[in-house]
Amino acid sequence: MERLIRIIMEATGFNRDEIQPDMDLRRDLSIRSSRLPIIMDAAERQFGITIELEDFIGVRTVKDIAQRISKVIARQEVPACSRPSRL
Repeated sequence: MERLIRIIMEATGFNRDEIQPDMDLRRDLSIRSSRLPIIMDAAERQFGITIELEDFIGVRTVKDIAQRISKVIARQEVPACSRPSRL
């Protein structure tokens, strides 16, 4: 969570004490859809993952983003041989 908060700080200019997990991205942090790709890109680099836009659909809070990133990390850690093949 702390690494994600650092990413949000860089993307928004907020200080650490101004960002809490339950804060609404739009209402509390004024993060618009144009800023989300910046956060996604930084998270990809920070966590060594690939995030699809669909992974972030419906996120509302900082905690939502953290949970989605955790799911992406878990999904990408599954060995390729045990994943269902995509056609």
